[in-house]
Amino acid sequence: MVYHIRMHLVVVIPAYNESRVIGSVVRSIPKQIQGVEKITTIVVDDNSHDTTQVVARKAGAVCIRHESNLGAGGATITGFEAAKKLKADIIVTMDGDGQHRGKDMHHLVGPIIEKRAEVVLGSRLKGISTEGMSTFKRFGNNDINLVTF
Repeated sequence: MVYHIRMHLVVVIPAYNESRVIGSVVRSIPKQIQGVEKITTIVVDDNSHDTTQVVARKAGAVCIRHESNLGAGGATITGFEAAKKLKADIIVTMDGDGQHRGKDMHHLVGPIIEKRAEVVLGSRLKGISTEGMSTFKRFGNNDINLVTF
């Protein structure tokens, strides 16, 4: 399929004390996706006490650091604000702990690029056993899935 409009994709990764894995998360983000002209990765370091910011920068991310811990929601909002300033056409969020696979990103952005969707939600739980997950998390995930799907 030929795409005439080239889009800017910004990947927002909130992170707190993720120096052990943040480099591989950033490097897992595709360098090219059909229909996307530019991919920018922003890691929002939520006042980590380790070298998350240093590792993320070395891996190629733009880093924003909170001076106090605002939590995952606050870090995500900071990332969205930065993405808007960069004039992002598409924003994808990923967790900084490596639970999402960058190689699957084209599945998320494809429907948007092809104008089949304005919003795409992904689930890392589809087809995965919830064994070992706390009862609270299991019920919470099920309730959210009922609302969003």
